[in-house]
Amino acid sequence: MTIKKDIHQFSRDDLLSLPIRAWNEISEYDTILLLSTQKIHESGWAMIAIIGVREYQPIEIACNCCDDIEWRFNPESNTKLRMDCVLKSSALHAWSYKNKFRVGRALSSITIEVI
Repeated sequence: MTIKKDIHQFSRDDLLSLPIRAWNEISEYDTILLLSTQKIHESGWAMIAIIGVREYQPIEIACNCCDDIEWRFNPESNTKLRMDCVLKSSALHAWSYKNKFRVGRALSSITIEVI
């Protein structure tokens, strides 16, 4: 029986070596991890890796080239976004009790909808 690692057991290198999703896909995840790639974007800001998580398992890198995230919320849903930080990888963990995250196309500016 193989025991899966959860988000707390992944190092920064583990997360950054996950498969990269096709740039033009739109995907939904239970939660997401945000991690600086420590590479500079042509804008002068650091590039951000957005890692999709399902059932507490990091699945893929949804984007590793953006320097800007636009967060969209349904104003009628009274959505509450929460965030904590994973110790081993230092990734920021965005989550919500009842919502999912829809990550748009991997461009310099990316949209994440909390649905």
